[in-house]
Amino acid sequence: MLDAVPARRARAARACALVLLAVGCARFQPVTPLRAQSGSVTMELKYLRLGPLGEMVFAASSPEARDLSQAWFTVATRSPCTGGDELDDMRVDGRASAWLPAGEHELSLWPRSGGLEFGLDTVVDIRSDAGCIRVPAVSQSIPIEVAARPDLLVTTDVLYTPMPSGLRSLIGFQLGVGQWVGPVQLIAAAGFGGAVCQEWACGHDAQNNLRDGASIPLSLEARYAFGTARVRQFLNIGFLEARALVTPYWLPLPGGDQRFTATSAFVALGWAFLEVPPGPWRHLERAPHMELAIPVGITTSSGGTGPRTAFSGGMTVRFVFSL
Repeated sequence: MLDAVPARRARAARACALVLLAVGCARFQPVTPLRAQSGSVTMELKYLRLGPLGEMVFAASSPEARDLSQAWFTVATRSPCTGGDELDDMRVDGRASAWLPAGEHELSLWPRSGGLEFGLDTVVDIRSDAGCIRVPAVSQSIPIEVAARPDLLVTTDVLYTPMPSGLRSLIGFQLGVGQWVGPVQLIAAAGFGGAVCQEWACGHDAQNNLRDGASIPLSLEARYAFGTARVRQFLNIGFLEARALVTPYWLPLPGGDQRFTATSAFVALGWAFLEVPPGPWRHLERAPHMELAIPVGITTSSGGTGPRTAFSGGMTVRFVFSL
């Protein structure tokens, strides 16, 4: 059992980096302590991660060293240490071990076979050399919230922005960092992309496509989750967003590449979804998710003749996961 843990941790790290929708990358913390004492051993739930690559992490304190031989995830009505979902991935202070030294340590548990259900009041039973240790894992009367940690956001935009400079649309890829401040997430992002030129300004390339240049989008944004709806295991979240975008861009005009700057103000309606089992969860808008948003707004651009401000809009696809 213990030999498989390093490989499992490596798979978990890769999954958090590549599978952006994995809720298991978010920390869920009880709003009030879930603590119990069995004999001389005191344990308290620090946080848990959901999904097949999840874990339950406890703060454990014992005046003597203990040998932890077996653990189960079960309901409180079952007799202690008599069964349930077996937790066969056991780590002490991040190392695969079934030995709890004296003092204060961090103990994490999870079934190697996959995820767990949290729709009922549940406990964790641990068989030790001093008897059965029982600690509460989830209580339906105590909310468990997603920690307001920084997020990494990967955003792709396609924005239709017709301008007298010859600009037709902006296509951008951005990396951003977001932080929740109360019910609002504040985001700063930067990236790179393309600026598609209008036919009358730049003509076509050798493949008869519209010519384009480079762009560097820079943005500040605020997002607010205004509602949720659950469909089986999937949670749908609605977002209302405000965004300021400054984009230096270059167009391949007949006289040579020329630099311009587009300044935009958008509002957007977003729809995000994630998979999460039923439970006493709160602030699920902070969990990793994928979002589709429709921005509309006004763009002002330097260069060209005639009106330099126009209505613009497009589509945004965003992936969000916790750091």
